[in-house]
Amino acid sequence: MVKKLAYFIIVSVFFSTLVFSADYGTIIKKQHRYYLNCNENVYISLRGTSVIFKQKFGSESTVEILKNGNLMISGKPIKTGHEQQKLLRYYNKTFRHMIESVELVEKKAVKITKEGVEVGLSAVSGVLAGLWTESNMDELKEELEAKADHLEEKAEDLEDAVQEIEAYTEKLDEIHNNLVQSIPELEELNWF
Repeated sequence: MVKKLAYFIIVSVFFSTLVFSADYGTIIKKQHRYYLNCNENVYISLRGTSVIFKQKFGSESTVEILKNGNLMISGKPIKTGHEQQKLLRYYNKTFRHMIESVELVEKKAVKITKEGVEVGLSAVSGVLAGLWTESNMDELKEELEAKADHLEEKAEDLEDAVQEIEAYTEKLDEIHNNLVQSIPELEELNWF
């Protein structure tokens, strides 16, 4: 029982840190725009239906992948073929789906965190009440174990959602590599 409770308190703290932190390698939401810090020098943002790549240091060039499959580099349209546009549309769509999954994970993590804190507070208040009254600790234990089991199920669902995000990132990396290989202007950038 205590082991499960400690586990959920640790999980709650972890998810609080996960949801509320903003560090390199994380996704940061600013005014309904997302910034993905994918390495030390490049970030990806979602503005409206466009995916925008920008080099943090160095050149001021940007790459914009529009929902319709058009490509812009530093505001200039780049001529692409049908297959390239298909890849560009797929990248845009996959990135937006990944962001939707991140939002879902964020909401679930916040909810699990709140519920975990409530279980922790219930445990503390139940134990304290048991010190001063004749309350039944077995009933408290059963109630807390049931709540802990419920939270564990939710945490497993959250883990599945995180794995879905990982699958999106792998797919995006694959599409990115194909785009660089098939569009000379992207390869010439040396940072994309």
